[in-house]
Amino acid sequence: MRRSEPKLSQFGPAFAWLLEKEVSSSRLASLFQTTPENIRLIAFRWKSGGTPPASSSKEFQLNDDPEPELADSLGIRPSPDEVVRTPAGKRKLDWLTSAIESTAAQHIQQYTYLEGHRALRGLLPQIGYASDARRIALSARLHQHAAWFLVHAGQCFSATEEARKAQDLWRRAYHESRYKEYAERFIQSALIGSNAWLLARRPDEALQTLELARSAAESIGAPRGSDHFRQRGVALFQRFDDDNARAAFRESAEAMERLNEATTPAQISMSGSRYTNLLGSLNWDGAAEVLALARRDFGPQSLEVSMALHWAVACGVSTDSSPAIQEATDLITAEPLPAPQFGHQLTIRKLLAITPELGFDARLRRFWARRTLYENAFRNR
Repeated sequence: MRRSEPKLSQFGPAFAWLLEKEVSSSRLASLFQTTPENIRLIAFRWKSGGTPPASSSKEFQLNDDPEPELADSLGIRPSPDEVVRTPAGKRKLDWLTSAIESTAAQHIQQYTYLEGHRALRGLLPQIGYASDARRIALSARLHQHAAWFLVHAGQCFSATEEARKAQDLWRRAYHESRYKEYAERFIQSALIGSNAWLLARRPDEALQTLELARSAAESIGAPRGSDHFRQRGVALFQRFDDDNARAAFRESAEAMERLNEATTPAQISMSGSRYTNLLGSLNWDGAAEVLALARRDFGPQSLEVSMALHWAVACGVSTDSSPAIQEATDLITAEPLPAPQFGHQLTIRKLLAITPELGFDARLRRFWARRTLYENAFRNR
């Protein structure tokens, strides 16, 4: 399996921020085993290039009429065709549906996200130039899975484009059929897209996409699930609107219980207290409990354990307690690296691990810990 460790050149945003906070390039060079000149060059190149702009593509509401001019970019016909359904045609669509779902399930189970994305792209020519609702929905299904794989691999901007394409396809299929399932899938795709914006630390774009999901849910009388509130909480956390972020995380945990979304107690903690332990009065003991639950319910090499560990360590190093800081430092030092495919988590691990060497006071240490949780070396892919 290909390891997705970040390259030194991909730490530009972190280097630029640290240099602005008067961490010397010499200190960073020793931590990253390079030269001070290279640290300054990487930071300069990132600042000169800037953050990639948001996509110019407009995101449409579920009930907006489909635009004929989008057809070419979506790989579908500009207007519905009268389709004669034959047994052979139905068998092929059934086979394609099964192939897409089994391919996605296999790679989700194995955490092979980029391999899964490539395998799905290999199936895309089989769909052809879609012209009816069912085949359009099949294309939407493939792009939705592709977006999910990319966002979990940390490739944020590619994920937003795949998610937007899935949204437009689901919207087109919904307008032709009025199947509620297609509207629900539109909402799911929007949530994948907003999550990608969050991993790129673009909370404003995430909130705009979440608003599309909220409006679509209301239009079909569907409740907002826990992930909607969790993502809203993350966006507010990134904007340092901590009171409203805390309320959103609590609402996320409550929605998960109310809607019976959780299959283990750890899922509720991961959706709620994992975040609130770092907000307001820091709760290092509570963060350690979430980590213990994640280890029990998900297994040591899971993505969930990696996330719980990093939030717990961020909580520990943010305190004024020397024992808590030492315990958190020991924890991240002793823990194995995240699995190779978790590029976003590998970024966090590297940056959290150097925290004790940065010489920050308590205030800056807390700012830094929060920032590391949404550093992602692969965000611009």
